[in-house]
Amino acid sequence: MAKIYYGNSLISDSSPTGIIPSYSSASLPWSGTAGQQAFNTTLGVPVYFYNGNWRKLSDDSLVISKVVDIFILAGQSNAHGHSEISGLTTPQKTQTGLFYTSWHDSTSNAESTQYFSGIAEQLVAGSTRGDASKPTIGGSLYFGPELGFVSQANNINLTGNTIGILKYAVGASTLNAGTPASDWDTTATGYNQGDCWRGLQAAIANCVTKLNAGGYAYNFKGLIWWQGESGATVAGLQTFIAAFRNLMGTTYGVANSAQFPVVITKIGYGNDMTPVAQSDAYIGIVDATTYGHSAANNHIGTAALPDTNSNGINDMFDIGVAYADMMALAIGGQTGTYWEPSTANVTLWADASQLTGSVGASVTTLADRKSGNPAWSVVGSGATIDVQNFKNVVNFSGTADTDYFEQAANMSLSTGRQIWYIVAKPTTVNNGQDSLWSQFGGNAITILPSSSAGFFGKTYHSNRICSAGNISTSNLIGDFHLIAIDWDVPANLIRTYLNGTLVETYNPATAATPWTLSISGGSHKQRFFAQYSTPNPPILDGYFAEALISTSSVDHVKTEGYLAWKWGIQSKLPAGHTYKNAAP
Repeated sequence: MAKIYYGNSLISDSSPTGIIPSYSSASLPWSGTAGQQAFNTTLGVPVYFYNGNWRKLSDDSLVISKVVDIFILAGQSNAHGHSEISGLTTPQKTQTGLFYTSWHDSTSNAESTQYFSGIAEQLVAGSTRGDASKPTIGGSLYFGPELGFVSQANNINLTGNTIGILKYAVGASTLNAGTPASDWDTTATGYNQGDCWRGLQAAIANCVTKLNAGGYAYNFKGLIWWQGESGATVAGLQTFIAAFRNLMGTTYGVANSAQFPVVITKIGYGNDMTPVAQSDAYIGIVDATTYGHSAANNHIGTAALPDTNSNGINDMFDIGVAYADMMALAIGGQTGTYWEPSTANVTLWADASQLTGSVGASVTTLADRKSGNPAWSVVGSGATIDVQNFKNVVNFSGTADTDYFEQAANMSLSTGRQIWYIVAKPTTVNNGQDSLWSQFGGNAITILPSSSAGFFGKTYHSNRICSAGNISTSNLIGDFHLIAIDWDVPANLIRTYLNGTLVETYNPATAATPWTLSISGGSHKQRFFAQYSTPNPPILDGYFAEALISTSSVDHVKTEGYLAWKWGIQSKLPAGHTYKNAAP
């Protein structure tokens, strides 16, 4: 960072202990006490510091900017940080950006003495949270999401300016607006009521005072909120966000404050905060369960469980990266606008989320999303609406072995390369022929359970096995999964994917009895949850969410991301998947 000289003598620098005043070119103090001059000779030309920027003395042009974009990190104990710094690599421990925090003498009691840090020009592990009974930061063994957030924000050039973090969090604090002992209540004034809300406002005001004193030009750009383990409600969070946005607008002059970007956290137990994000394109949500957060593992990234998704990165650092990716969408008002496959590249598309009705309502038919395709009819009786990730699915489990989906009329498929995708949850297998997906007529393609008691998955094409092993080495019963089969006709290859992971690439030419892959373009029907035989096919019990056939291999990874995030199974995507941390 720039150092201030008078002549050739160093008098101040832009470190946390060297606060730089701001001057106009007409009021430069060319003499005075040490630290009060603003002449700098280290930049090659005479410069002065004014309104958050270094400018040339000769023509007032910009040399170095001190503009910082501030993101506020708030909530409960995970936001404060309980992950061991020992779990970080050396590059992860230091991030380029400004940092400020405020905390309490008791980090779980906002009524206790409140402390305020200075402005640090780097985020250094061990100095990014205040520990209980310590009035200064430094020497902590723990960190929160801030390091991963700033790392990724810099990687993706989130705002184009220096990134700053303002952190204020209180462990076990509650958010039940309007109820007794609600720490984040925005109107209450009693003991343990609204105390965190007041503490947050004090932290923001103190940070602003220090930014001004340091000559920083700052913008408030977003809120990252991690709370929900105790005492959280959807209504409480909605009230809090509205009050916070109003504070940004009325007190700090943020334009369009009603659209102030917010990223919240889904924790996997307690009250699900997802509805808060669903109706606001400027509110995004990150699923903490992807990073090991659960009732049994309340503090992620600890020495006991540092890397639950086994990607070689501490879970707390990981979730900070996810917050940055989601914040990019929230800033653009795009959290509710996700990529979907183009109908131009889709030959069939059964999507249960298109169904209307409440849980338990009967299902008899589903329109295909590809215009001109026959509808999907329920064969048998007992199919009802259920819900997965706040979207309708079809429950074929109510009455065992009685119902399944079948196209109402024959149709023709492409004969070239195509990828078949299905998201479903099998629940009961009592026959080795209980198919997840089958085509009758044409090539008689089917995905069988490879067991008479569980679902492991094996694909057949005209009675020929399409893989050396099963789709899964573990039983898929009882949970939603994404299975994809890539029929690469030109290359004579069949690729099988489970939850975004390539399981196997199979070459029919190497089979004991070699054969050549082809896809019939003739007229035939597709079924879900039943084998292709007639008149009484073996029937699989379970829940159907979505299935489609795409002719675009270019969009394969995007399609996986679309389906995984839509149906709430993104935690199953492998580490390194393009859409592991954010939907396409």
